[in-house]
Amino acid sequence: MGGMVAAGIVKNNNQAEEVKVASLETKTIQETVITSGTLEPVDQEKIYADQGQKIREVRVKPGDKVKEGAALFRYELPVRTVRSVKDGTVIQVNENPASGLGGESEPVVVIADLDEQQVTAEASEFDALKLKKGQRVTLQSDILPEKKWKGRVKEVAYLPEKSQKQGSAESEQIRYPVTIELEHNLPLKLGSRLMAEIQTDPKRVKSLPQSTVVE
Repeated sequence: MGGMVAAGIVKNNNQAEEVKVASLETKTIQETVITSGTLEPVDQEKIYADQGQKIREVRVKPGDKVKEGAALFRYELPVRTVRSVKDGTVIQVNENPASGLGGESEPVVVIADLDEQQVTAEASEFDALKLKKGQRVTLQSDILPEKKWKGRVKEVAYLPEKSQKQGSAESEQIRYPVTIELEHNLPLKLGSRLMAEIQTDPKRVKSLPQSTVVE
């Protein structure tokens, strides 16, 4: 038995292990940040009711095209008419606006310019460090999965969005708003969700093939 073990050791020691040599190469690498966003108009106006005022009548409905100075709604007492300060299309009406969390109320009327769209997304505090204006973006939607649209990062917010605290501060996620400008308007409804792939800036680095990493 001892002789068999010794013979096996000698045999293994005499077998040369086949190896390949790889050299460091300078290559360009680029990371993709994946996030989701919402399709919105670039320019919109939200008109809120004055605190304590009761709305008597709303003069517009969703889909109405209005001009600057058009009557939007009237208060009951004292009777006063609220007018639009811009041209656009009415995209939302709340005759009885409710107050949300933190005391924020809904707008009575929302007017938007539908000729230009953008996507508003979010990035984690880690990913936000990699993003900047001008980076290329590819957008997709579950509604039209075969379609892809192009855009660019327009703005990365300096401050994170206000988030509702849940539990301890350590568990609170910090998210930075990211605005994406589109090459063309999308054939989707406002408020549609989209997946955004943002290409970070390319970097020239020393690299080795993946096959050289052995565990």
